[in-house]
Amino acid sequence: MYSYHNNIDGEFDIGIIGGGASGIFSSIVAKDESDLSVAVFESEDRILKKVLKTGNGKCNLTNKDLCLSNFYGNPLILKSVFSKCPQSLTLNIFKNLGIRVVFDENGKCFPASYQASSIVDGLRFGASKRGVKIYAETEIVKIEKKDEKFLLRADNRYNFLCSKVIFSTGGLAGLKKKEENFFRVLKDLNVNIIKPFPTLVQLRLVETDPFKSMEGCKWECGVILNVDGKNTLVENGEILFTNYGISGNAILNISREAVKNLNENKKVKILIDLLPEMTDVEIKDELTFRIKRFGDYDLEFLFNGWINKRIGVIFLKSLGFNMNDKINVLTEKDVEKIINNIHSFTFTVANHNGFLNAQVMAGGVSVDDVDFETLQHKRIKGLYFAGEILDIDGKSGGYNLQWAWSSGYVSAFYAVKSF
Repeated sequence: MYSYHNNIDGEFDIGIIGGGASGIFSSIVAKDESDLSVAVFESEDRILKKVLKTGNGKCNLTNKDLCLSNFYGNPLILKSVFSKCPQSLTLNIFKNLGIRVVFDENGKCFPASYQASSIVDGLRFGASKRGVKIYAETEIVKIEKKDEKFLLRADNRYNFLCSKVIFSTGGLAGLKKKEENFFRVLKDLNVNIIKPFPTLVQLRLVETDPFKSMEGCKWECGVILNVDGKNTLVENGEILFTNYGISGNAILNISREAVKNLNENKKVKILIDLLPEMTDVEIKDELTFRIKRFGDYDLEFLFNGWINKRIGVIFLKSLGFNMNDKINVLTEKDVEKIINNIHSFTFTVANHNGFLNAQVMAGGVSVDDVDFETLQHKRIKGLYFAGEILDIDGKSGGYNLQWAWSSGYVSAFYAVKSF
């Protein structure tokens, strides 16, 4: 028997550090696959708090299009994990938790109730009914290997002994916690960490750009990421101008590369294609019609019923046009100027809104140190990883939650199998 056994507050076959999406999903899978004892240790006052906020409170739990191009990270580990827990298996598990799902026209999947609380309750009651022990307000601050088992020391002075550990603490997104404190437990174990940075995050623009004049304006458009003068990435979707810069799904989906390049001190610009569905010829025809039909109207009317009015006006002002002029003052040269710039309304990125406002963390535990089949650490046997803590992340649209479910399944399945 262990000499420190009297100081143990709980002993379990599988200890799961982190009560978020991947952690609770792991606990349910572990109990479904075995009669082993399972405990979840969560630093917050309750589990699954982040899940409540996903999908604007509706929980976009996966996406019909799981093409690997929607993810960032080693494609081999993605292929391995998704082959073992495909979307069909994920949805079947949720069905058995009482969750019916629906897909929208964009392929996003939601609970039929369109309430994130449905997912939270399904997972919470599912874990409880299976006998998973939940320790809330219990942050694990140190892990020690003791005779082939893991001694977990919590900040509330509790100590737990676990045969296997699944590390699923999520990431820094939405937290005020400092990076060095967040990764301290893993660094003490000499686990290799890829430097993290926020993704799916809003971008701050330079103050001299006219974004504040468009605050609150939304527009479906094309967004081009320009780095050091070269166009590197294109995304279509909604943008939203704010009092600090720019947001919206299209911006969130290019934010990863924007932040990465900002961190490398590169010049990052956003080029907005206001009319991505129209060719230059079609735009010229429409402008010619409007000049003839509305020639005696003020220039601010030029894009009326075509482009968001405020965005259209600010775009024209950025090109040096006077809104007090009449539309019929536009020359052929002016029309060409509008056409040459309407696909590249340019803004300069100054910064981003940081981890606290980000949806996801890029970086984390290096997948090079993890077995792709089992998600077990190659050197520290019995230590598994799941979810956002691994250096895998996806675009907005349910991809990150699908990674959480699938990686949670794989880590639990192989942790159980190792007994």
